[in-house]
Amino acid sequence: MAKFTLIELLVVIAIIAILASMLLPALNQARQKGYAASCQSNQKSVIQALSFYADDFRGAIPYWNNHDNASWSLFLVRNNWGFRPGAFYEIPYKTIVCPGNPRKVGAYNSSTGFYGMLHITGDGDLAAYNANKDKTGAFIHGNWGGAGNKYEYFLTGRMKVPSRIGLIYDSAMATGTSQGTGYNFVTNQKVGWANNPAVYRLHSNRANTAFADGHVSALGAEELGSLPLPMDAATVNSNFQWYK
Repeated sequence: MAKFTLIELLVVIAIIAILASMLLPALNQARQKGYAASCQSNQKSVIQALSFYADDFRGAIPYWNNHDNASWSLFLVRNNWGFRPGAFYEIPYKTIVCPGNPRKVGAYNSSTGFYGMLHITGDGDLAAYNANKDKTGAFIHGNWGGAGNKYEYFLTGRMKVPSRIGLIYDSAMATGTSQGTGYNFVTNQKVGWANNPAVYRLHSNRANTAFADGHVSALGAEELGSLPLPMDAATVNSNFQWYK
């Protein structure tokens, strides 16, 4: 039986290496597309659960429980914090996490590791809301940090353009030691919040966004900035330092 010479073996190895270098980018691209599709499916489930919740509670979508310092996720995810969602809108923790975020958090906590909800209850983003209420409708219920205030909701019945009001976004902390980790809300502000929670354009430079009417779209920076409640370009991140 003829044996391979050393040169022939090196040639074969070189060919395999070349083929691998050609295939790996395509495989990685396919994997990223899979992550993006799974993320959209997750967000669809989240916005559907929020819709079921709103049906049960007079059109109110929970944003924050100021009394217990609890985010919107606690109204949907069964956990050991004492919150027990109803069967119609209960979803597993993995559903509120983008599968493509390399810094996703394995165990549930009340604030980090998952999708961010629209934040328009303070400072600069509240100013943007007030300036655009004629377009969007006055749909905030509650006063952030107000005396005696315990809960904040978005009222779907007061939304004039639910198909243009993004509620759930791919999100991440833009700075600090938790940079890249998902956060429970996103803001259009440039400054004023620790770690600057922001929309994260994780999927081919686009951010999956679930709208109040139930549809999910992948939006680029320009599209995010053109929403009735726009996301400032300074907080719409494509690649964080840890991810480059």
